[in-house]
Amino acid sequence: MIRSLILISLLAVASCQQPQQQLQTADETPPVESTPLPPVVDAAAAREAVKELESWDAVIEVLHDESRVVQWEIGVKDDGTMRYGLAESVCMELMDRGLSQSRTWVRIIDRPALMSNGGDFQAASLGRVRCSDGTWMDP
Repeated sequence: MIRSLILISLLAVASCQQPQQQLQTADETPPVESTPLPPVVDAAAAREAVKELESWDAVIEVLHDESRVVQWEIGVKDDGTMRYGLAESVCMELMDRGLSQSRTWVRIIDRPALMSNGGDFQAASLGRVRCSDGTWMDP
């Protein structure tokens, strides 16, 4: 019995001294690496961009919020045409002002529909584009 206790004690000490190798099984997910936060958009420059964009003929209202998935919401009156060109023009304006990041999205919304549906941006969406690569997502 004493021999068993000594053997167990030696095994316990040996296992503590040797680094344990962890094997990843197929159903385990790899550890999430921390990603740096994106740079903060200059608030004054963003306000200036909003003023500029609201001066465009087709634009009724511009909503900007960096904490949202789609940071720039451009309200227009739906005239039945595709608004990809408008969204791309907004992206170019943002890039010129240094306000476009890899995660910057612009959504064109039907402003009257947004006001009548209780503020549901997705339901009023006429499409959105990611400024960094021009990827379009339909409403």
